Amino acid sequence: VSAINAVGAWDITTGSPGIVVAVLDTGVRPEHEDLVNQLVPGYDFVADLSDARDGNGRDADASDPGDWSSAGQCGAGEAAAPSSWHGTKMAGLIAAQANNGIGMAGVGWNVRVQPVRVLGACGGYDSDILAGMLWAGGVSANPVVNPNPARVINLSLGSTGTCSAAYRDAVSQLTAAGVVVVAAAGNEEGLAVGTPANCPGVVAVAALRHTGTKVGFSSIGPEVSIAAPGGNCVNLGGSCLYPILTTTNTGTQGPAAPAYTDGNDYSVGTSFSTPLVAGTVALMLSANPALTPAQVRSQLQATARPFPATSADPTVPLCRAPSTVPQIECLCTTSTCGAGMLDAAAAVRAAAATAAPSVSLLAGAASVLAGQALAF
Repeated sequence: VSAINAVGAWDITTGSPGIVVAVLDTGVRPEHEDLVNQLVPGYDFVADLSDARDGNGRDADASDPGDWSSAGQCGAGEAAAPSSWHGTKMAGLIAAQANNGIGMAGVGWNVRVQPVRVLGACGGYDSDILAGMLWAGGVSANPVVNPNPARVINLSLGSTGTCSAAYRDAVSQLTAAGVVVVAAAGNEEGLAVGTPANCPGVVAVAALRHTGTKVGFSSIGPEVSIAAPGGNCVNLGGSCLYPILTTTNTGTQGPAAPAYTDGNDYSVGTSFSTPLVAGTVALMLSANPALTPAQVRSQLQATARPFPATSADPTVPLCRAPSTVPQIECLCTTSTCGAGMLDAAAAVRAAAATAAPSVSLLAGAASVLAGQALAF
């Protein structure tokens, strides 16, 4: 029910290589066969050496060395965790290569991904994320000029709390520069939308189950712009039934072999809803590069499909405004889960319909003198 109809969007455009989506995350494994031709140079903004894991601070290498952690490293009582390859997963959903006989296709499989590394072994610092955002959008040349500024920024990250003045200012600068910021609502089981998704101007994304109801882990609230599939398992044992398939790596610490997620190594979360929207935005901008961030959000919302009004399970309640009480699966409303379910085909069709026609003019003479008539 919640499928986004990417295939229908590809009848209009499969994306333009000139549209760049910056993925602010753990970095990327650039050797993955479905990503090797899809990347533009990025940057590593992780300044803390203990979290960086690459032996240095900020530099031009945005590859992901692995974000594994040992027991207690990231907080008292926290268990050890293997590397997530989170940024590689986001990159695949946005722009994994198509028609190459392997793996998968990203939503915008002719757009390009710019990896911007802002997360390390124990997460990330606002200072690194903010610096990465401004650099990715081309509004900051610190520490170097970005030669491929992004039109879309994917933030599959966040924390609880209100939008800070620093994030508010960064988003304001980016939207003024024509950059669309797309962020995950958060995985707080129906509690309030996290930051930076709750910042004004951000396209905040909630997560749906395959049936179109809110998946249990997704945060909700009036800040949400739209909802998209976030993966869900439904079964209590065995392989996950409805995971999000994407690019990954088999390494538990450092990188090993390129791979894909599946029902055993499954991917679920609002992190995975977000790049589906970011990829759709990239297709919209491919069809109409003149769209402003406000127009993108408006068209995404105007073309969204309505949420299911009922569920096969009569015990599933209507989603309510977030409070301090968690709420798992519920029937979405436009005040809790955004304008509706993402429809990539309808959104791209709307973008293309508002694009100004282009005309190529060839002069009939090699030179033109002022005051003379010229035939085209």
